[in-house]
Amino acid sequence: MNEVKTFKVTARCEKCDNVQDLLVGADDEFDAIKLTTRAICRICGPPLWEVRNIEEMEGQDCFTPKLPEDNGYLWN
Repeated sequence: MNEVKTFKVTARCEKCDNVQDLLVGADDEFDAIKLTTRAICRICGPPLWEVRNIEEMEGQDCFTPKLPEDNGYLWN
């Protein structure tokens, strides 16, 4: 299992031109983009995103969940 990192993704909705900054927990930038494209727009609903910027939030004191020691499910 890879370590989960936090990414700040800036994306624009192609339907209503709404620009949002999203914090995404993912293994790498590709997974962060994949998760962002499925996010729901607050204004128009169904997802249709153009990712404009992505940056790893390393050292920003963002919440990064620890992997369970026994490879079991992670419960909040």
